[in-house]
Amino acid sequence: MMNTSLPKNYDAIAVGKAAEAKSAAGDLESAQLVYQSALMEWQDDALGFGPTHPQWEQLRHSIASLWLSYAHFNRKMKQAS
Repeated sequence: MMNTSLPKNYDAIAVGKAAEAKSAAGDLESAQLVYQSALMEWQDDALGFGPTHPQWEQLRHSIASLWLSYAHFNRKMKQAS
């Protein structure tokens, strides 16, 4: 469930769905790029926020969820090949 106090673009579920759609269309490279781009952007944002920002912990949890989703996606793709 997305934390509503964060901007919409920090939704790990939405990123996962976008990657799954690319994968289902046969574009595995683009699916991985969806995850990689989001991870880089979110981590960069976290550096800009800093630990004193009120949304710091929420963003950290979103990043962790995204990493777990990416790991699950890669495991699933490896099992399918």
